[in-house]
Amino acid sequence: MKERYDVHRYQHKIDAVLDLLFILDGEVEGFLEKFEDVDERCYRGSSHRTRHYVSKDRDNLYPKYSQHLTGEFSRQVGSLWIATNVGLKEMHTIIREACDAADIRMSPFSELKL
Repeated sequence: MKERYDVHRYQHKIDAVLDLLFILDGEVEGFLEKFEDVDERCYRGSSHRTRHYVSKDRDNLYPKYSQHLTGEFSRQVGSLWIATNVGLKEMHTIIREACDAADIRMSPFSELKL
C-alpha cells in the first residue's frame, strides 16, 4: 500500500489552517455545517472561551469591543467566515475542531510513519 504526502508551503501559519478547511470542505460531505456545530458546542462548553472561530455571520467572530478586527482578520471558506486574528493555541483548536467535524483522528507529527 502506497501512502502519499503532499508538501505545502505557506507565508503565514493561518494560511495552512485555511487550506486544510478548503480541503476538508471538498472531501467531507456537510463538513462546514458540522464544523460550525462543533465550534458552537466547544464555545458553549468552555467558560474560558470568549468568541467563535467560525460563523456564518462574519460579525459573530469578534466580540463587540473588537469589531474593528472583523474586516481585516476574517476569511471566507465556503459559507463560513473564519477568524484569522488567532495565535498558535487557537489555530490548534480550530484544527482539532475541524478534525472532529470531519471525523478524523488527530495525532502529532511524531506518529507519522515515513
